[in-house]
Amino acid sequence: MNLFSFVKRVNNNAQEIKALGLFSMMRHFYRIIFKNKDLIRIKTRIGDIYLRPLASDNIVMSKIFVDREYDIDRFSQGAKVRKKYEEIIANGKTPLIIDAGGNIGLASRFLADAYPKATIVTVEPDPENCKVARKNVFGYSNINLVEAAIGGKTGFVSINENEVEAWAIQTKRANGGIPILTINNILERQENCELFIVKIDIEGFESDLFSANVEWAEEAMAIAIEPHDWLLPGAGSSSNFQRTLMNGNRDILIVGENIIMVKNGS
Repeated sequence: MNLFSFVKRVNNNAQEIKALGLFSMMRHFYRIIFKNKDLIRIKTRIGDIYLRPLASDNIVMSKIFVDREYDIDRFSQGAKVRKKYEEIIANGKTPLIIDAGGNIGLASRFLADAYPKATIVTVEPDPENCKVARKNVFGYSNINLVEAAIGGKTGFVSINENEVEAWAIQTKRANGGIPILTINNILERQENCELFIVKIDIEGFESDLFSANVEWAEEAMAIAIEPHDWLLPGAGSSSNFQRTLMNGNRDILIVGENIIMVKNGS
């Protein structure tokens, strides 16, 4: 069994492993296999993928490439999204995809392969995630990685990395630190682009992203968001995006932990 098959098998049985209290055993197993390795390279049919063996990166890989959580084409709405992609190109513009909360760059790679003529702007605030993401998106000329947070207004954030997995790092506004970009900032910097897809997985900071300057939400053909009310009970982290998006004319798809909202009409 090659490493990719092994990781896939582990993740396919993740719930059973968790229920049996065996995650600590799996971590111990990983330490034995990958002793003294901070980063491993996995050769796959879609190219090399870089992972941190003791982080949550393997689960992220499984969600994106095995469960295909951002594969809109498998739904009937995918034809509508694909048609919009082709229309933007036919009109002489470049489809713009924003990956807010890019983690280690795997979602951006999936979207770059699915929509090769799009420009992908990957926004990730955590420096350690960005180090891995740079290796994973290397060679993709249409992916631009930006080390920043994303929010409703500009400013700064600090990040909380204490005892959380790499995919669960949270940000909060601060007087200094990591800069915050808005969706509008990104749109202003991209010449001759049209907003196409926005993917959002920012561990509760979606409450800030949808708190102001949300005009872009009407433009995007599809918005994929992972809500985090389960992580922050009672905090209302999804309230702002509910107010922004739920009154619109969109189809709602539930894919894994994500809500994908596809615009009806052109």
